[in-house]
Amino acid sequence: MGIRRAVIGDEDELRAARIRALTDAPERFGSTVERELARTIEDWRRWFSPGATFFFEAVAGDVVGVVGVMRPADDPALAQLVSMWVAPTARGLGVADALVQAMLTFAAIDGASIARVHVYDSNAAAIRLYERNGFVATGARLEPDSKGRVEVELTQPVTAARIPSPSRSRSPMSADDVVEVLDLLARAGVDAWVDGGWAVDALLGEQTRPHVDLDLAVPLARRRGYVEAMRAAGFTTVGYAPANTVMSDEHGRLVDVHLVDLEHIVRRDDGVEVHGPAGIAYEVGAFGATGTIAGREVPCCNAPFLVRAHTGYDIDADDVADVVALCERFGIPLPDQHACFLAAHGGGA
Repeated sequence: MGIRRAVIGDEDELRAARIRALTDAPERFGSTVERELARTIEDWRRWFSPGATFFFEAVAGDVVGVVGVMRPADDPALAQLVSMWVAPTARGLGVADALVQAMLTFAAIDGASIARVHVYDSNAAAIRLYERNGFVATGARLEPDSKGRVEVELTQPVTAARIPSPSRSRSPMSADDVVEVLDLLARAGVDAWVDGGWAVDALLGEQTRPHVDLDLAVPLARRRGYVEAMRAAGFTTVGYAPANTVMSDEHGRLVDVHLVDLEHIVRRDDGVEVHGPAGIAYEVGAFGATGTIAGREVPCCNAPFLVRAHTGYDIDADDVADVVALCERFGIPLPDQHACFLAAHGGGA
C-alpha cells in the first residue's frame, strides 16, 4: 500500500477512480462522468506520459487517491497539478498531502521549475491543502466556466532539492525517536501504546535489536488527531488501510499506527473478547502495561498478549528471539510454534 506511479495497464483503475471522483464530488471538477466514460484507452494513456499520474493504494490495491501531473509541450518549465481526488474514507489522513508531494517530486525529477494548480475559489479545503504544501496564490483568476465557477491560480518554485538522494536510506527508530513521537502525541492529547518489537524491548527494559519502525496502537476515534499531530512534526502518510496508517519523515523514520476501537467489544469464535469490529482486533486487556525506553516509562501492550500476537503466522528469527525473551522474563510457556522453530534451527534463534 502507498503511492505508486500509474503505468500502461492501469487504464481501468484510472477510469474507475475518475468515475468515483466525479460521482463523489462533481462540483469540484470541470469534467463529467459522461465525458470520462467516452474516453478511449489512448486517451487514458496520455495521463501516463508525458507527465504522470499517481495512485494512493490501500489494502488489496484499492485506489483511495489520485493526482495527475501535466507537462505542457509549449512550456517545459511548467508542471500542472490536475484531477486531485481522495476517497471520503481516506480524507483528513494525509493522503492528499502525500499525493501533492509525489507530484512535486516528479516535477523536480522531470526538470520542471514551477508547479501550478488551478482550484475553484469555493473549494476552501483544497486551497488549504495546497497552501500547506508550499503553493502560494498568485492573484490570477480564470474566466468563469459554463456554471459560473471561477478557478484561482497557485504556484510554487520547484528545485532540485526535491530529488531524492540515491544514497538516502531508511533510518532505524532509535529509543530517543520513540520517546519523541510519544511526547508529541501526548502534547496533542492522543493516547498511544507501544506495540511490536519496541513493546518487547520496553517490557525487557533494554533494546535488544535495531527496529526499522515503531508500531503504535491508537484509539480509532483519535485517528485524525494522530495524523494532524504527526503531520505537524514533519511526517507524511506513506501507507493507508482502514485499520492502520503508516507515516514517515524526511529522515526515513517510520511509524505504523494500528487503530483500536475501544468503544466496542466483540467475542471471537474462540471466546476471546476483542475490541472491534472496526480497527485491529486487539484483545481486551492487551493494554495497561508499562515498560521502559530510554529511561522513560512508556505505555505498551502486555507480555502475554505480545506472545500470542507473535504466533500463527510465518515467524522469523526476530519473532522467536522476542518471544523467548518475554517467556523467560515473565514465566510464560513457550508456544509450540516457537519451540519447533528453535528445534529446526539448532536450538537458537
